[in-house]
Amino acid sequence: MRTKVSLLILFVITIPLAGCLEGAIGVSEGTGEESSDESAEYIVNQEPLIYGSLQNCVGECYYEGDWYDSFVRTRSLFTADPDGTISGFGMDWDNDFQIDWSFPWNWSESNSTTIHDFNYTQITINSPEEPIHSDSRCYANYINLISVDNQGLKKIIPMQWSFEYDEENERCKVGPSTN
Repeated sequence: MRTKVSLLILFVITIPLAGCLEGAIGVSEGTGEESSDESAEYIVNQEPLIYGSLQNCVGECYYEGDWYDSFVRTRSLFTADPDGTISGFGMDWDNDFQIDWSFPWNWSESNSTTIHDFNYTQITINSPEEPIHSDSRCYANYINLISVDNQGLKKIIPMQWSFEYDEENERCKVGPSTN
């Protein structure tokens, strides 16, 4: 008798649970495909990808047989969005995570460019903490390399640029020399 009562209680509990679990895992039985409403819930926007490098030089910059006061150089720099398109690609100078300066080329194609006599006035340059040391370097606040996709998702790569410190003139070497 106990066995019959236990089986009856187990049966009474199992029947309502079977209705709750129907369709909870996987696709509906019999159709073989999900509805468009269900698949829309699982779409994830992938962040843009940034390839290549970006670097700066200030002071005595040698490039292709000539000396320059400064330049910014890109090497095979481009961006791509695995699941959409790129709507912006450039630099953020003031750390507001918005592009302040866009790269002037097709962002989806690899580009190696040298921009001579780059305008560093857009960037906050800090003097070294201990200017009396011969190895002292000036530095920029964080500069962000930003790529934005068509859905507003951003890939941000923070970087700091360093600059030489002119002990004689007590200034950061940024742009043309004053001598």
